[in-house]
Amino acid sequence: MNLYEIMKVENCMSKSSVYQYRFSFRLTEEFINRFETSAEVKYHRNFPKPSFNITFADGTRIVGVLRDVSFKAYFPPETAEPSKNSFESVLTENVSSYETGE
Repeated sequence: MNLYEIMKVENCMSKSSVYQYRFSFRLTEEFINRFETSAEVKYHRNFPKPSFNITFADGTRIVGVLRDVSFKAYFPPETAEPSKNSFESVLTENVSSYETGE
């Protein structure tokens, strides 16, 4: 069973590493707050579409809209692959625990 879908996002910057992650559920604050143990989470509730940013120590940035079913992940070019692997490990744990209600 896939917990989420991943799609590389085309970008005009040659060294960009941007991926879209799509879920079977809507992105709630309850889910996003699970990242607070490993990253800085900020909300922009006053925007026309309330959004969030998650920033990891390695420079990985997650950007999305609350109640949407996907977000984009921007990985630092110099460490894209290890950063992506590290992020996906945290993401898999968070999605699994969220879906089981833990």
